[in-house]
Amino acid sequence: TRLVAARKALTAAPFAGRIVWTRALDSERTPQDAVAALKLVHTVEHLRAVQGLSQSGGGGFDMDTYCAPGSWEAMLDGTRAWLHATALAAEARGPAVALSRPAGPHATA
Repeated sequence: TRLVAARKALTAAPFAGRIVWTRALDSERTPQDAVAALKLVHTVEHLRAVQGLSQSGGGGFDMDTYCAPGSWEAMLDGTRAWLHATALAAEARGPAVALSRPAGPHATA
């Protein structure tokens, strides 16, 4: 709901007509780019655990942290969105933001 509220606020902003919306799936950044970026901040073991648990139907890492089916793909999409936004900003193509959130397993890393 926070992401929905953020998008709603941005679409109602005075500058809304100048916003260019893109989706992670439309990014030039690939899932492999996302994995490479994630390896910079997470261990390979952690990433394999998230991928395995997500792709086997989900489950708990511990009492407080759940990994849902699809968490792996959501994590890759969110990372691709951030990589895309960072590239836009670095290329001076205007301010950029990625509306995403870390997957639940991020809390364990």
